[in-house]
Amino acid sequence: TFLYGFTQSELSFDGLASDSAPVFSATRTHIINGMFQYKMRHLDFLPRMAYTFSHNGIQLPTNSITLGFMEPFLENTVRLDFSTTVGQYPESNTKNDVSFGATSSLEYVLGPQQTFTLRERLSQYGKRRSILVGANYEMFF
Repeated sequence: TFLYGFTQSELSFDGLASDSAPVFSATRTHIINGMFQYKMRHLDFLPRMAYTFSHNGIQLPTNSITLGFMEPFLENTVRLDFSTTVGQYPESNTKNDVSFGATSSLEYVLGPQQTFTLRERLSQYGKRRSILVGANYEMFF
């Protein structure tokens, strides 16, 4: 897959006198993402990789690479999905730093149109680290 995204943001302060309101220029962000995944013949294993480039015209451009896979088990009743990302994030307008991340989910098919999923997401930006863990049950009618 290939994706191009564009956003434009403008910040203004309504209600302030025009001479005291700060002036911000419009931010135009361009994002390019490409992802490749390949279904191997006679295997359920599905590897994938992705590359993302982003530039907002204010900070240095950022790049990231993601590698992952999806593997079903037990006649497709259990699915493991895992990916890891190494990239950049803007530490300041003139300096990027390295970021790391990992996501995983384990989905169990309980029955027709019923699943139970465990999810985890780890992100690290410099010294900031976050871990999100969750679970959910879905039933479709």
